[in-house]
Amino acid sequence: MKTNMMIVLAEGDQKSTQQMETDSKLYLKQPLLYQTTKLDNETGSGKNATEMEQYADNDAMYLKSGDNAQWMAVPFDSGAGKTLKDSIWNQTDPSTQLDLLKNSEKNLKISKKGSNYLIQFNGDKKEMETLIQKAMLSSLSNAKKQALKRSLDLLSFTTMSYAYEIDQKTYQPKKLDIAFKAKPKKDASGSMKMTIHSQFSRINQLEKMNIPAEIKNKAMKIDAERLQGQF
Repeated sequence: MKTNMMIVLAEGDQKSTQQMETDSKLYLKQPLLYQTTKLDNETGSGKNATEMEQYADNDAMYLKSGDNAQWMAVPFDSGAGKTLKDSIWNQTDPSTQLDLLKNSEKNLKISKKGSNYLIQFNGDKKEMETLIQKAMLSSLSNAKKQALKRSLDLLSFTTMSYAYEIDQKTYQPKKLDIAFKAKPKKDASGSMKMTIHSQFSRINQLEKMNIPAEIKNKAMKIDAERLQGQF
């Protein structure tokens, strides 16, 4: 699964852009996740980029940031660890979106697009706003979810779109596109634009994968509480 998320904030002649690209391999039966993330930030004062590599299995998450960084191991055996584990799998499991759509069945419009079914939301503005918020929040940790929810509650959505494509024969997910523009509800200037594009491929076709023993043996253990709000 590949996901590209972009957020553009504008205030007068000032603009900041954040782009996050993730490439994920998810094995639900093992379970195992391998994911790389690239985060680019651009503001009026300059640009900076961060890259992260991550593994997760049923027992722990292993991650490093940057080429020369130390691998860290975050066990899932504590309360904070269990919360982190649930957050990781919710963010990467494609079925999360299907569960979301079940609650909006009366507002869905389904059409054919090539070899796929295109599912679009056809409700009113308020219902669309609710779906967009739930879709965005469903892939975040509780800490990030609360922070984003507070921000979204201060915004008035001006344009919104939601489109989900599934294969006509297998019903497997193919694409997900979410986009919106918004402005502050109160008399404040500024605007926000956000787009999320995900592509799903090689479902049930991935080669078996394991976390390298060298990473497990040399990773520095840290408590999951240190990462609260980051995943």
